[in-house]
Amino acid sequence: MSEQNISGIDLTLFLNSCGIPAARIDKEGAVRAWRDLFRDGITPELKARTQDYNEEFNWHIFSFGLVRAVEGHSADVLFEKCRKDMVILFFQNSDDAYSCENAARLTSDTLKSLGQYGGYSYADMYIFHPADRWTYVRTHERSLGPYYCEKTKSNLPVITQNSHSPR
Repeated sequence: MSEQNISGIDLTLFLNSCGIPAARIDKEGAVRAWRDLFRDGITPELKARTQDYNEEFNWHIFSFGLVRAVEGHSADVLFEKCRKDMVILFFQNSDDAYSCENAARLTSDTLKSLGQYGGYSYADMYIFHPADRWTYVRTHERSLGPYYCEKTKSNLPVITQNSHSPR
């Protein structure tokens, strides 16, 4: 992918215009850090016991109940309240990844408008704070998510009733 993203807009300029200082970073490193933090402890046995689970999308750990997360409007509310002194933002199906400092203005509404007007309506957006160990994920599925998860011992992998509907 080029310096511009899948939709043709420059996300660095978009984020900066929202008052969010952002710099492009290595996507593979960002995804690896997210997976290390939020998929840690999910064993092959646990995956096998989860009917229809697949790893096509990183957020499936939430929709299939492998990791507990808050979903929907409640996830938006928690995301608004969390500390955003330094967050990482990346997208599932593009090479775009950004480090955002002083990102208090990065809100669920900002991300919704990025989806609606920035060409990311079918993109999965992942935002996480590596030190505070939280993530907020907006999926391309209108009926699933968004998800908010703070990594604690109480939400380590468990089989729970999930929101994912097998296709």
